[in-house]
Amino acid sequence: MEMNMFLNLVIIVLLIVALIYAMILNHRLSLFRESKKEILKAVQSFHEVTRNAETTLSQIKQSTQTISEQLKTEMNKANLLRDDLVLLMEKNAAHTRPFPAKESTTYPQPPAFVRPRKDTSVHSFEKNLDAYQSEAERELFEALQRLKGS
Repeated sequence: MEMNMFLNLVIIVLLIVALIYAMILNHRLSLFRESKKEILKAVQSFHEVTRNAETTLSQIKQSTQTISEQLKTEMNKANLLRDDLVLLMEKNAAHTRPFPAKESTTYPQPPAFVRPRKDTSVHSFEKNLDAYQSEAERELFEALQRLKGS
C-alpha cells in the first residue's frame, strides 16, 4: 500500500504543477491578446499618419510646381526687362558724345554723382558695376543681378 500511496502523491504533485503551469500560460496568453489589440491600434494609427503624410506631400508637390511656374514667369519678365535695360544703355552710350575740347586736350571732370563710363557692351554691363553713371543705375543693376542669381 505504501507504493500505491507514493504513486498517488507523485500524481497529485504532477497535477498541481500542471495546473500552475496552465495558469501561468493562461496569464501569458491573455497578455499576448491585449498586446495584440494594442499593436493593431498602433498599426491603424500608423496607417492613418502615413495616409496624412502622403496627402500633405502631394499638396506640397502641387504648391512647389505652382510656385516654380510663377518663378519661371517672373524670371522671364526680369530677363526681358534686363534685355530692355541693356538695349537702352547701349543706345544711350551710342548717343553720348564727349565734352568738346577747349584749348587743351583734357576733358572737364564730371560731377561727383556721375561716374565715367568704361565699356557699355552687354558683357561689360553684366560684369562691371563701374560701367554705370549714377547710383540709381548701380542699384538697379544689383537688383537685376540678385533676381538673376536666385
